Amino acid sequence: MEDTPADRTPGEGAPGSAGARIQAAFALLTSAFQDARTDSAGLSKTELLDQAVTAQRVLDAAWAVQSARLAQAAAIEDVVTPDATSPEGVRVREIHHRIGAYQEEFIGCEVGPLLGWTSRQALDRVSEASEAIRRTPRLFTRGRVRGVGAGQAAVGPSGARASRARHRR
Repeated sequence: MEDTPADRTPGEGAPGSAGARIQAAFALLTSAFQDARTDSAGLSKTELLDQAVTAQRVLDAAWAVQSARLAQAAAIEDVVTPDATSPEGVRVREIHHRIGAYQEEFIGCEVGPLLGWTSRQALDRVSEASEAIRRTPRLFTRGRVRGVGAGQAAVGPSGARASRARHRR
């Protein structure tokens, strides 16, 4: 049976798309959280901390995906023109601008309620995402994001560095 748009979760996109992968990651992480609540008895402190570091990498990757999608959405301009043939009386055309070249004026009002933020928080987050992509275009256009290797550090959304090195007392 073929997947039809009506069968998909909102935001999922076509099978194999970024949206479908985001939904699959969410389902996988929800399952991992259920396991994490009950399986710690058989794990050492080192194993638990290794999983915490991996979870930080997941947060960093999710932050990057959210940054990309917020910046991309903000760069879309809705152009409304009168159209007597349309039931609404207008036609809306989306113009996709380069990230950073245009930012939708009311994007904060649109994003805030979706993410449980104030419009100001949303606007700040969208601006931060757009600026990060504008300042680091090769990271965004290079293709696949490579995972952080063992012993390397990753900068997360808070700017904190997560590494595999253990802090000693």
